[in-house]
Parts: sequence; C-alpha cells; structure tokens
Amino acid sequence: TINTNYVSGRHYNGEGINIMMQDDGLVGPHIARMLVGEDQRYFLIVSALSGAIMMSLTSIVSKSLVSGIIFPIGIITSLIGIPFFVSLILSVRRQNW
Repeated sequence: TINTNYVSGRHYNGEGINIMMQDDGLVGPHIARMLVGEDQRYFLIVSALSGAIMMSLTSIVSKSLVSGIIFPIGIITSLIGIPFFVSLILSVRRQNW
C-alpha cells in the first residue's frame, strides 16, 4: 500500500507548520515580557496578541514581498526570530559581564 501522507504532501506541510509555530511561540512571549514586564495579569493577553500580530504581519510580508510569489511564513518568521534571539542572548551576556 502507498502512504497517502507522502503522496499528498501532508507530511511536509505539517513540518512547516510546526517550525512556524515554534518561532512564534518563542518570540511572542519574549516581546510580551519586554512590553509588560513580570505582571502576570496582562502577560497572557499581551503574549497572545503579540504572537497574533507577528503572524499577521509575516503573512502580509510573505504575500507582498515579490509579486506573484508567496513565500512560506516559516521562512519569514525565522528571519525575524533568529536575529531577535541573537540580540537577546548578546544583551544578556553584556549584562552578566
């Protein structure tokens, strides 16, 4: 028998969605913590809103970057997430020295 997940491409799309959600799930709460601080009353709401705004903006950017081509949202979120975490790590290292 033939595995229909590989034939239909669902297996690969699932991995792309997983990567996309990991970047959003890591960057959104860090942005919320920068905005709200340690106040847990507002942190969950701001975290959800920052993640939703980030995903909406990356969707718009992926569709409007090049006319006629839609880039995967996971690539755009990675382009935002990697520099964000590098800057976060470097700022923490400077504070600890």
